[in-house]
Amino acid sequence: MRKNFTLVTTVAILLSVQSLFAADFTVTSTANSGPGSLRQAVRDAEANGTGLDNIFFAIPETLIELTDSITINSPVFIDGYTQPGSQQGAISSGRNLQVALSFNPFTNGNASSTIDGLYINSRGVTIRGLAIVRARVAVTIAAALNANPATGLIRIQGCNIGLSEANQSTVVEPATGIPYLGRNSSHGVSLLGATSGVSSTRVVIGVDGDGTNDANEGNLISNNLGDGIFVNAASYTVIAGNYIGTLATGGQAPFNSTNSTGVNLDGANLGAGSSNNRIGTNGDGVSDNLESNLISSNRVNGVTLQNRANTNIVAGNLIGLTFTAGGTAGNGRTGTITPPAGGPVYTPSFPLEGNGILVLNSRNNIIGVTPTGGVAAQANTIASSFYNGITVYSNVSGSDGSVNNNSIMGNTVGVGPDKGNGRWGVFFGNAATSNIVSNNFIGSNDDGLNDNIEGNTIAFNKADGVGISESVALTVVQNRISRNSMFSNQSAAPGTGYGLGINLLTSLTDGTTPNTSGGNGPNFLTNYPVIISFKVSAADQKVEVIGTSTSGAFIQLYRASSDANQDNALYNEGEAYLFGLSEGGALDEDGNIGTFKFTLNFSDLAGTIAVGQSVVALAHNSENSFGSTSEFSQTQTALILLPVTFVDFRAELLSEKVLVSWSTSFEQNASHFEVERSTNGRDFTKIGVVKAKGNSSILTNYSYTDASPVLGVSYYRLRQVDIDNRFVYTKTVIIRNEARSKAFTVWPNPVLDNVNVTLQSDKNQNLNLRVVDYSGRVVRSQVVNANRGVNQITVNMSSLTRGMYVIQVIGENLNLTEKVIKQ
Repeated sequence: MRKNFTLVTTVAILLSVQSLFAADFTVTSTANSGPGSLRQAVRDAEANGTGLDNIFFAIPETLIELTDSITINSPVFIDGYTQPGSQQGAISSGRNLQVALSFNPFTNGNASSTIDGLYINSRGVTIRGLAIVRARVAVTIAAALNANPATGLIRIQGCNIGLSEANQSTVVEPATGIPYLGRNSSHGVSLLGATSGVSSTRVVIGVDGDGTNDANEGNLISNNLGDGIFVNAASYTVIAGNYIGTLATGGQAPFNSTNSTGVNLDGANLGAGSSNNRIGTNGDGVSDNLESNLISSNRVNGVTLQNRANTNIVAGNLIGLTFTAGGTAGNGRTGTITPPAGGPVYTPSFPLEGNGILVLNSRNNIIGVTPTGGVAAQANTIASSFYNGITVYSNVSGSDGSVNNNSIMGNTVGVGPDKGNGRWGVFFGNAATSNIVSNNFIGSNDDGLNDNIEGNTIAFNKADGVGISESVALTVVQNRISRNSMFSNQSAAPGTGYGLGINLLTSLTDGTTPNTSGGNGPNFLTNYPVIISFKVSAADQKVEVIGTSTSGAFIQLYRASSDANQDNALYNEGEAYLFGLSEGGALDEDGNIGTFKFTLNFSDLAGTIAVGQSVVALAHNSENSFGSTSEFSQTQTALILLPVTFVDFRAELLSEKVLVSWSTSFEQNASHFEVERSTNGRDFTKIGVVKAKGNSSILTNYSYTDASPVLGVSYYRLRQVDIDNRFVYTKTVIIRNEARSKAFTVWPNPVLDNVNVTLQSDKNQNLNLRVVDYSGRVVRSQVVNANRGVNQITVNMSSLTRGMYVIQVIGENLNLTEKVIKQ
C-alpha cells in the first residue's frame, strides 16, 4: 500500500508540472474548426493547462471565415505576425497584416453580423497582429477577471479592428467605391462589467508603455457601428497609442468607415463605475508620445465618460484632428451610416453628442494635465467637433447625476489644422431634473503647483471659449476658470451673443451678463471687475491697476486678445494671464471695501504688457481651489503713468456738507481734477471740476464742497486729467452721513417673518430696496415708490435661512444700510 501511494503521488506531481509548461500551436487551416484551425489551437492551449501558450500562423491564405465565436479560457499569446508576409510596424507605416478573422462570411455581402468575435475569459491573454472584422463585437473581455497587474494583463496590440488588410480589393462599398473592409456591427472592443460592483480587468488596448516595441503596439479601431472601445463598469484599463475612427494613414475616414463613439467609459451607475482607466499618456517620460491616441471621425463623440465613470484620465490625445491634409475629421459627424447612398442620415443631438469629450454624470476625472505633478505631455488637442470641444453635463437627479471635481487643464481646445469646434470650446450645463454641476476646474487651481502649465488654450470656437449654462437656478455653480489663454472665439453675426472668452449663459444667446451683484444664474452670475485705469511705466518697470469689484474677490488680470470676433466690441477675451491678487489683500494699496489698487513690477507678471495694448480681468469668489468665476471685464487700454504725485486725498462731513480735499507735490502738464461720487462704490458720477496748477514742484492744496451729499453711505474719488486727456484715478474714500439718516430704522431686529423699514426721503422718488446675504448675494430685491417725508416698507423674510443680512436702500441721493438678524 505504501508503494502504491508513492506511485500515485509521483504521477500527480508530474501531471501538475506538465500543466505549467508552455506549448506552441500553429494554425495551418482557414477552416472554422477541426485539425490545424484557430479554434482547435485555442482548445489545445486550454487543455495544456495554465501555462502561457503561443499560437502561431502558417495558413495558405489570409482570410479565416468563422461561423461562431471563439472563447479563450486560458493564458495564450495569439500572434498574427508569425504568418509569412506579415510585418510589424506603426499603424500608418510599415505594418502588414496577413491574418484576418471574419465572423460573417463575405458571401453575405453587407449584412450585419450577429456573431461575436473573440471572447476572452482568462487572464494573461495577448492578441497581436490580427485583423478582426465582420463580427458583432470584434473582441469581448469578460467581467471581473481581476488580472494581476504584473503577470495577468490582457493585451490587444497591433491589430486592425473593423478595417482589414486582407481581401480589401474584392469587397467594395457600393455607395462610395471605397473598400468595405469588414465593418463590425457593434463595438470594436467591449469590456463587460459586473452586474454589481465593479470589475478590475487590467486590460491594455494598444501601447503598454514599457519601452519595448511600443511604436508597433497601437491598434487601428474604425468602421464599427457601435463604439470603437466600450468599457462597462471596469477599471484599470489602458487605452493608448491607437487610431480610433480614422483610416490607417491617420486621415479622415469616409463616414461609413467610422465608429459611434471612439472610446466610451460607462460606469453603469454601479459603485465606483468605470474608474481608474487611462485614455492616452501617463506622463512618466517613457513613450509618452507613442501613448497618444488619435480619436477622430467618430459619429457621436470622440470620448465619453458617463454614469459614474469616475477618477479616469484622458491625457495627451489628438481628438478631432488628422495626420493628412484636407477635410474635417472632427467627432460628431453627419451623413449616412449604412450603404448604399440614400441610407439613414445621422445628425448629432446637442449637447450630449457631437463633442470631442463628453463628461456625463461623472466626477473626479482628469482631462489633460494632472493637477498635482502633471507634465505638458498630458495635454490633449481637441478640435473640429460638430458641437463642443468638451461638454460637462448632468442629466440625472440624485447621486447618480453628480458632476464635480473634474479638471480640464493644459489642453488646446479649438486650435489645430482643422480649427475650432462647432459651438463652445468648453460647455457646462444640466437638464431640468438633474443634479448640481459644481467644483470643476477649467484651467489652473492656483495652488502654486504647476500653475504655469495648467491653463488651457481655447480659441477659434464658433461660439464662446467657455459657456456655462443651467436649467435650474443655482445648479451649475462654483466652477473655476483660471489662467487660460482665450482668443479668436467667434460670433457668427452681430447680435448672436457669442465670441466671448467666458459666457455665463442665462440663455444660449444672451451675450455679456451685466454686473447686478450676482444672482440666480450659472456661477452665481459672479460680477466681473471694473478696471478704472491700467497704466504702464517703462521707466520704473511697473504696472498699476485701479478698479472696483465685489468685496474680497480674487482678481486676475489678462492681456486682452486683439481679435474682433466678439459680439460686443467692448469686451475682449483674456489671451495671456498677467497676475492674480485679492481685493482687500495684503498687496491692495487702496484700503477701501470694494475697490482695489495694485502696483507690480514687470518681473512679477506672468506675461508681457506694453503701452497701447489692452487688459481685461476676471473675478473669482475664492483665491484658489473651487469657486465661481465671472465673465471677462470690459477692456481697458494700458496707458503711461501720469506725471502727478498725490500727497493726500480725503473727505469729511462738516455741517451736513462734505468737504473733499487733496494735495499734490508734483504736477506736469496737468489739466484739471474731476470730483466723482457714487452710492455703490462702482458707478461714479462727476459732481464738480477743479482746475489744476498745471506744472508745479511744490505742495499745492485743493478742495471742493459737496453741498448736497448722499444720505447714508457714499464714495468719493478724483479723476485727474492731463492736458492730452490721459487720466488717473485716486483711491476711493467713504463718507457716512449719519446726521441726515437717523430717520432710517429697521425693526424688529432680530426678525422672524416680516421686517419693517422706516425711512425719510426729501422728495418723491423710486428707491431700490435689497436684502443681501453674508456672501454679498442679493436674495430679495424690489422697487419702492417713496414719497417726500416718512415712508414705511414691509419686507417678507420668512423663507430665508437663519443668519446675518443687510437691508440696503439706494436712491438718487441716498444709500442706507442696516444689518438685521434672521431667526
